Amino acid sequence: MSDPGDTPQSCYEIEFPLAGLDPAAVDDALFELGASSITLADRGDEPVLEPGPGEIRLWSDTLVRALFPLPHDDAVLADSVRCLGALAARFGEHITETARVRHVGARLAHRLEGDAFRSAAMGLPDRRRSAAGS
Repeated sequence: MSDPGDTPQSCYEIEFPLAGLDPAAVDDALFELGASSITLADRGDEPVLEPGPGEIRLWSDTLVRALFPLPHDDAVLADSVRCLGALAARFGEHITETARVRHVGARLAHRLEGDAFRSAAMGLPDRRRSAAGS
């Protein structure tokens, strides 16, 4: 029998277009709100060639996906409303107008977090790793 602490936690995902926002500010805000992982994805089919040292290149149409852990499955609505309200207050109402929220099962959330770590978030610093080292 496995240890209950090893069981992946159920999550929900909020996604919205970056739409010209500062990716570092969005990253900071999402982690402050409790995101466990953040992924930036291409909404089109635009190649981004390897950036130079210290350079961050994003697609012209970038999608932000953030995973948030849930203490229990019926908390999706209340917690997502809290997060979207805070994001809208900081970055504008277009967040709530364009955002999509979905419940993500524990197994899928575990796989998505692994994918986010492998993607290296297009050059943005990994806040989880740097906070753990502090």
